[in-house]
Amino acid sequence: MSYIIMGNNQNFKVKINENIYKEFFKIRNHNQELIDLNHKKNIFIRDKFINKSVPNIIRYNMTMNENTDDIEINSILNKKNIIKNSNYNDILLNEGTKINNSIAIILESPHKAEFDYSSNNDLIPISPAQGATGKNIENKLKELLMAIISDHQKDVLQNGSYKIIIINPIPFQTSLHFFHRRSLSDYHFKKLRDKVWQEFWEEDTKYKSNLSENLKRINPSLIINACTSNLSPLVQKYLENHFKSKNLISSYHPSAWVFNGFGLE
Repeated sequence: MSYIIMGNNQNFKVKINENIYKEFFKIRNHNQELIDLNHKKNIFIRDKFINKSVPNIIRYNMTMNENTDDIEINSILNKKNIIKNSNYNDILLNEGTKINNSIAIILESPHKAEFDYSSNNDLIPISPAQGATGKNIENKLKELLMAIISDHQKDVLQNGSYKIIIINPIPFQTSLHFFHRRSLSDYHFKKLRDKVWQEFWEEDTKYKSNLSENLKRINPSLIINACTSNLSPLVQKYLENHFKSKNLISSYHPSAWVFNGFGLE
């Protein structure tokens, strides 16, 4: 049996089978600053890879119109802190940012579309939800929010304006797609992503702490747990324990909104 060992201090490890192990060797000329394949049976992922974090962002303005049952969602127009190479007019959610009215969409971790692979055998973080996930959020967000208001309670959101914020609790590529290039539709590689994500979520307290601090700074009126299915209960439990005073809704991951609906709870 082999392991993927994460971090220069070798603090985290995930057991893998031989088939997954072999996939990491199919791509030649791996960047040795990011990964070490020179050890029998084990694969070492370096801190430099783990530290390649996709930032949390503000993507839209949402307005609840007074005396109507309609909402409007518009792109952020402010050019300050706009993120280069994002498919959207995203604004960085900086450490000093404080927001009074917001809606937080919680995902899990960035995947391939959230990084630029073209830079000299390296990956450059871009912004959350850049691929199909981003398109589904753009196309279905209004419908989702209207369903939440309709299915739950009229006062879940008051009239006014809200910033739509997208957060990954773990901001590096836990799928490790950069190294194996296999789709998450392959069960074994989806399971690998889940195991890496869970290892860091449960064993490194900084990720829960960072999520908590981010949510406190943006003071969300509504938190939508849209984390992927197998990991969603872990995030849901944490949110229920620490943000039970907030309006908290769980949904399917945005990648499923088109074909499977929202799965609101």
